[in-house]
Amino acid sequence: MKFEKVNEFAKRTKKSRSTIYIFYNKNNELQEEIKMNGNKRLIPIECVKYFDSEIMFDENKLLWLENQSMRNLIDCLVDKFTIQIMANGVGFLFYSSL
Repeated sequence: MKFEKVNEFAKRTKKSRSTIYIFYNKNNELQEEIKMNGNKRLIPIECVKYFDSEIMFDENKLLWLENQSMRNLIDCLVDKFTIQIMANGVGFLFYSSL
């Protein structure tokens, strides 16, 4: 994991240092990722995604699609006598009884 100083991280994310500090104070689980070098804080570069709304939107969209797939799987497992087959992602559903 690569780390950056707070000033460099602030320039990369285009946020102020105080905004970064407030964000990490509110999120204790993320605060554990901060590394101290003497009395300077080093922030992981991977945390840039928390400050960029486009990256967060894309990640949220992927999680939503994964969640939808899990819901479909659960629906199929609940009804043991029905098999739901998606044909080539077109939206055509075929139901058959066992």
